[in-house]
Amino acid sequence: MSTEIFETDNIYQASTITCITENPPSYKDTDGMVHFTYPATAKVMKAAQDFFSGVEVNVYLYSMILKKLRGEMMARRKGINGNLKGSHR
Repeated sequence: MSTEIFETDNIYQASTITCITENPPSYKDTDGMVHFTYPATAKVMKAAQDFFSGVEVNVYLYSMILKKLRGEMMARRKGINGNLKGSHR
């Protein structure tokens, strides 16, 4: 049985979803582009839509999550010799 997945490459949306749902994303690397993935639950889908509506979140928590996700993203984009691989978006 396959589980539905919500996927985004928008780090700000991923930070909002994580802040609201309190569940960290999984990561998917596609040619150097990191995507954040979540199980497509009703709570995740609502948080994804709320992001575009300007939902209010705790700014301290949001900024800490954003820093963590950015660090994870950069670590996954680095190649073996430390150079960035793939797309530099």
